[in-house]
Amino acid sequence: MTAASARDVRLGIGRLVGRTVTEVEARGKHLLIGFGPGGPEELVLHTHMGMKGSWRVRSAGRPWGRAASQALVVIEAGDHHAGCWAAVIVRLVARHDLELGSLSSLGPDVLVDRLDTEEVMARVRRRRALRPDTTIGELLLDQTVAAGIGNVYRCEALFLRRVWPFLPLDRVDDDSAADLIGLCTSMLRANLGAGAGRGRDTGAGPGRQWVHRRAGLPCRRCGTTVRSTELGRTPRRIYWCPACQAPDPGGVLSGPWR
Repeated sequence: MTAASARDVRLGIGRLVGRTVTEVEARGKHLLIGFGPGGPEELVLHTHMGMKGSWRVRSAGRPWGRAASQALVVIEAGDHHAGCWAAVIVRLVARHDLELGSLSSLGPDVLVDRLDTEEVMARVRRRRALRPDTTIGELLLDQTVAAGIGNVYRCEALFLRRVWPFLPLDRVDDDSAADLIGLCTSMLRANLGAGAGRGRDTGAGPGRQWVHRRAGLPCRRCGTTVRSTELGRTPRRIYWCPACQAPDPGGVLSGPWR
């Protein structure tokens, strides 16, 4: 690092000058940039993107495409510059302190090369045992079970599998839960990469989701009006088709899918 600046001087971002980037890791919406040397002296720049946060990379002298004055952090390595905007968390901490904090409770990131599905399902079973009334809609957004699944993919996966979002976990078997998490993961992977819109592998094409943000509009499959409501202890809006995703009067969700 040849230069570093931050809007909040308390961050102490100048400590990065002279260090080398050793690792860049995503855990859900958390982005972790490690700066060597390693061991107890390693520092980590931890940013959480929230709903609107972003990092941008540019060559020196090129425009950011955002107001430079609004950048929360800018780090430079010669002619290569990176800036962060609108993150909800920006902090510089020792690696040891980071691992002992809130990130330690996160489930496996669904976009890692080799997702630890056994660990994910162990967390699903623990949640079912502790809170059997947790809905399948809540489970898919629970970052302590699997990190990285967002609301678009939750809504679309439940629609594609014709699952009622309010079905409690004690009526969802392991295979069905694993299939839904796997479907969310496959859609996320399909939309990775430059120029890949988030709707490429959902709905009828880019920007044409099946149900997400379509409350009051006709279902693309059956014509029934799509509905929405708030769901969860930290409420997020869920969208579903009351015909395609009608509640099952009884039994356990165990496939094959209708």
